[in-house]
Parts: sequence; C-alpha cells; structure tokens
Amino acid sequence: MGAGTGKATIQFASKGFNVHAIEIGEDMAEILKDKCADYPNVTLDVVSFEEWDYPNDQNLR
Repeated sequence: MGAGTGKATIQFASKGFNVHAIEIGEDMAEILKDKCADYPNVTLDVVSFEEWDYPNDQNLR
C-alpha cells in the first residue's frame, strides 16, 4: 500500500518475495514499474486503497 517509487518493494522483490503493490500516484507508479522491470514477482495496481478491488481468488498473505 502506498508503494511510491519502490524503495521497500525492490528490497523485498530482490529477496524473492512476491509483492503486490498499490500506488495511487501515476507518476510514482511509472517509476516503480521501471525499477521493477527485472522482477516478475512484482505486480502493481494504480488505484487508491479505498477503491482497490481485492482479488478474492488470490491467496495474499
């Protein structure tokens, strides 16, 4: 939530964690997408947390 430009996201992704990031700012999300291009274990939704539609079919922990 609030992944920003990905400082923490990169740290988790580089250690092999699956990360589903949520970022409301389109500019920040573009930076995050660029930084995470080499990490297929990172997904991103550009939306506010309040409007985010939790994917019920995924087992997010």
